[in-house]
Amino acid sequence: MPVDNHLDLSVVTIVYNERGNIGRLIEQLFSIFERHKLKGEVVVVDDNSPDGTAHHVRKMTRLYKTINLIVRPVKSGIASAYRDGISAAKGDIIIAMDADFSHPPSKVFEMYMAAKLNKVAFGSRYIGRKIFETDLIHYIGTGVLNLFVGMVLKTGIRDNTNGYFAVKSSILKEIREFTNKYKIDPFDRVLWGITIAAAAKRLRIPSVEIEAPYRKRDYGETKIPFYDGLKIVIEDMLFTIKLKNTVLKK
Repeated sequence: MPVDNHLDLSVVTIVYNERGNIGRLIEQLFSIFERHKLKGEVVVVDDNSPDGTAHHVRKMTRLYKTINLIVRPVKSGIASAYRDGISAAKGDIIIAMDADFSHPPSKVFEMYMAAKLNKVAFGSRYIGRKIFETDLIHYIGTGVLNLFVGMVLKTGIRDNTNGYFAVKSSILKEIREFTNKYKIDPFDRVLWGITIAAAAKRLRIPSVEIEAPYRKRDYGETKIPFYDGLKIVIEDMLFTIKLKNTVLKK
């Protein structure tokens, strides 16, 4: 009999010194796959962690056969790491999420079901209970940027910058092919959700927000220090204007 290699879902996550989180995340994701009878894989891109994260993931492949571990030879950044992970993903639907539990795994199935309906599903910190656990500076910076993006691009999405999303691989391919006409790829930037939301609007692909409480990490340290975060906010405000004049231009 031929082997069925079809996968319903690929969850892509990026790790850098996440030895204390990645094991729990993998266990929870495979529990979700089993509970909902999904054929799923977890694509882990290790950005050359020095803390043994990759070694820990390799040990877990003995129990979970559909872990795809990609170890990059040098630390090259989260955006390109997601690009590599998504390129390797084999599932009909792709979910991108952080490994530190700031993106709740409990929302994976809900986001998967939304994506099955040909929607781009964005995990949102600004709907429902609106739980967003972070320091005041990051809270203000993120809020200002999302307000700016909403006013300029009118995506209809309140949280364009969370990075937690689900989409059919075929739709994501369509989005990337469209933006590449303007020499823009969503995963050229840390806040790829802005480009995806803008392109989805232009292509008339429906988007939906799903409540995704944002929790502070229990283990490890944030990967974006204050001044890097400030730089991202300013650069992405300018980039938002570029998207309006290219991707959204009729």
